[in-house]
Amino acid sequence: MRGAAVTNRRRRTRQSIFDATLKLLGHEHGRNVRIEEICVEAKISRGTFYNYFPSVEDLFAALALELSHDFNIALINSVSSLQSYAERSNAAIQHYEGSAIFARQATPRPNKPETG
Repeated sequence: MRGAAVTNRRRRTRQSIFDATLKLLGHEHGRNVRIEEICVEAKISRGTFYNYFPSVEDLFAALALELSHDFNIALINSVSSLQSYAERSNAAIQHYEGSAIFARQATPRPNKPETG
């Protein structure tokens, strides 16, 4: 049972790192997020971060892969019951557009300087 507990803890810690990273990336200068900021947000030590990812670039790559996987699973679930290729294509486009609109709405926009 010890192995299962360790696996669950590792899964939760990895998800905590992903969640913290997504939260920080949503800020105005999020692409420049530092490992220290991720560790504070995820409530982990820097050493724990490095147990999971060798660098912030590796974290970003893993996060992109995870998000792509989740998107693909949701897409497959939304079109799997449809019979025709036209229906599947239409549903896939609507799913993609809906995700893009949601992402655009969820992303904070930098304040533009006032002119005048």
